[in-house]
Order: sequence, then C-alpha cells, then structure tokens
Amino acid sequence: MGKTELAIQYSWQYLEDYSGGCCWLNPQGTDLGIQLINFGIVHFPNFDPPEQLDATGKVLYCWKNWQAEKVLLIFDDVKDWMQIKPYLPPKGSRFKVLITTRLNTGLAYPSLPLGGLSEDAALELLAKLLGDEYVRQETELTSPSVSNRRILN
Repeated sequence: MGKTELAIQYSWQYLEDYSGGCCWLNPQGTDLGIQLINFGIVHFPNFDPPEQLDATGKVLYCWKNWQAEKVLLIFDDVKDWMQIKPYLPPKGSRFKVLITTRLNTGLAYPSLPLGGLSEDAALELLAKLLGDEYVRQETELTSPSVSNRRILN
C-alpha cells in the first residue's frame, strides 16, 4: 500500500469525523483553486463565490463560507510544496489537511514519515491482506526465489 492508499483508508475510516466533507485535491490535475471551488459548489447548497473575485479571492471565500463542521482536505501526491502553499487553509481552523508526498518539505506541520518495506515485510503484509495462499500462488508465478520463502499469516 502506498501513500495514496493510506490516505484513502484514513479518509474512509474517519469520514464520520469530518461532517463538513472530505475534499480530495490533485495538484497534478486541474488548478487547485478551481478544484476547491467546484467541490463547494457541488456539495454545499448556497455556495456561490462572487464572479467579480479573482482566483485568490474565491479561495478565501471557500475558507469563510465552507460548511461549519470539521473538514478534511487531502492534497495527494504533492511534488512541489509551492504549488499547494497558496491553497492551504488558515492554521487552527476547522480544516484538517493531509498531504501525501515523497518530499521532505521541512513543513511546520506534524508529519508521519513512512519508510519502505523490505521484501519479506511486504510479502507478509500482502499475505495478511489478501491471504497466504493467494500470495503464494502469485509469487510462484513471478519469482521462483520468492516462492521458496515462508509467508507468515
């Protein structure tokens, strides 16, 4: 499981804690400001940023006019910290931010660095998630050296 999968699992497990919504943002896709505004328009009645506002003003409108409950914003696969910086909500607000990245950004936010798994640990995790027999069959098909290892439950 990678960064994105962990974020998906977290968002599903704790979705009820974020009654203001869970907004998934992809910095590699459409402009982040447009993604935020579109999310608000689609999910919240009477969410209508004034047309005369520029992009920055519309993002500020989002922070002030989003539903009042706690909100989870997920910035997935961030490749450049400066790309998302203008779109981060005010600190200490009801908005909670989860950022997946391979970068060591030096952010002043709590982080959870994740290391890679060894091959044995990865196989053990797969066996727990998919079943020992499935993993054994797959490893026999793909790598004879791996199939001779004992896969733990």
